[in-house]
Amino acid sequence: MTSAWKSRNFVKGVMRIPFIRKRNKTEKLVIKMKEFFKEIGIEFKKVTWPTDKEMKTYSVQVFAFMAIMILFFAVVDGTIARGIALTNPTPIVEEYDYDNGEDYEEETGSEEETSGDEESTE
Repeated sequence: MTSAWKSRNFVKGVMRIPFIRKRNKTEKLVIKMKEFFKEIGIEFKKVTWPTDKEMKTYSVQVFAFMAIMILFFAVVDGTIARGIALTNPTPIVEEYDYDNGEDYEEETGSEEETSGDEESTE
């Protein structure tokens, strides 16, 4: 007989297949996550990172673009607000008198009700 027939993988001429137990969903998920993070590491090794000089240039470009966009939207917002003010002379939101806020509560009688309750409990 040949050495293959004598090995542990074969029994009476039939190849022995090792027992493979089924994995539950959690084990499958863990295996997939390990593969995913291993692939991320491989892809990160392929990345070419910018130099310090390039990074400074890109940062200045981003901030300049942001400043231009802020100015643009401020002008557009102001123009729209003035256009609405010209077409609608009445204010959309009524002004609130902050000095008379306490007087408003007194007029509704909310303070009188609470003070009346305090007297009855004593």
